[in-house]
Amino acid sequence: MVAFSTAPAILEWFGWATIFYVFAAAGLLLFFAWQRYAADAPSKGGRGAQASEYRTRQPERFGAVPLMRQMLLSKPAWAIFGCHFLHSCGSYINLSWLPTYLEQRWGFPAGDTTLAVVPSWFVGCSSTLLIP
Repeated sequence: MVAFSTAPAILEWFGWATIFYVFAAAGLLLFFAWQRYAADAPSKGGRGAQASEYRTRQPERFGAVPLMRQMLLSKPAWAIFGCHFLHSCGSYINLSWLPTYLEQRWGFPAGDTTLAVVPSWFVGCSSTLLIP
C-alpha cells in the first residue's frame, strides 16, 4: 500500500526512474533485515524458532502438516487459490488500468490519480479485517 500511494508522487516530483531506485533500496533494506533476523530452519535459530519448535512438539494441538496431495485435493485450498487469483487480477487492474482510465477519461493529472486509486486499496485491506 505504501508503494501505491507514494509512487505517483515520486513520479511527479522526481521522474519515473527514481521509483525503481527508491523501491530497489527499500527491497535491499528488507533483504538485509531478513538475512539478519530470519533463519532457514527452526533449528538454526531466528526469532520464529521457538514458536516453530513448540508447534512441532505439540502436533495434536496444531494439527499435522498436510501433504501436498491432500492440499491440492482440498476444496478450501482451491478457494484460497481462486481468491488469490482474483485478488491479483484486481490488483493489476487497479495498478495499471485505473490511473490511465482516470487520466484519459476524466482528466486527472498523474499525481492526483493517487487520491482516487488508493482509497480502493484501503477499503479492500480494511474489509479483510472484518471477515471472521
